Amino acid sequence: MGNIKENKKRNPAGSTMWNRAFIIILTVNFCHQMGQQMMNTLVPKYANALGSSAYLVGLLGTAFAVSSLLIRPFAGPAFDSFSKKKLLIAALCGIFVVFVGYGISENVYTLLGARLLHGACV
Repeated sequence: MGNIKENKKRNPAGSTMWNRAFIIILTVNFCHQMGQQMMNTLVPKYANALGSSAYLVGLLGTAFAVSSLLIRPFAGPAFDSFSKKKLLIAALCGIFVVFVGYGISENVYTLLGARLLHGACV
């Protein structure tokens, strides 16, 4: 019985997790993750369709992971020094630019550049 009273104190009447801000964050994160998962499978097939060698297709697959790992030593101090909200917005804007870059790339090298930037933004 005491737990019910404590929960009402922490969550006053009318307050819910499903508020406007939560729904916006949930929607943005869902769209980001769907795009991310689609790109992981589509980029190697697109590179193959552009006529690249198996080596370049493999390089595209690893470029994302390598650039993501190389940015981590700089991302940690950045999160301590700057606003997390501004860094999140910058990363999401960077990912938007990357998705546009994937769409307009006509050769493997621009695709590789977009893939490296994608890893850095994640």
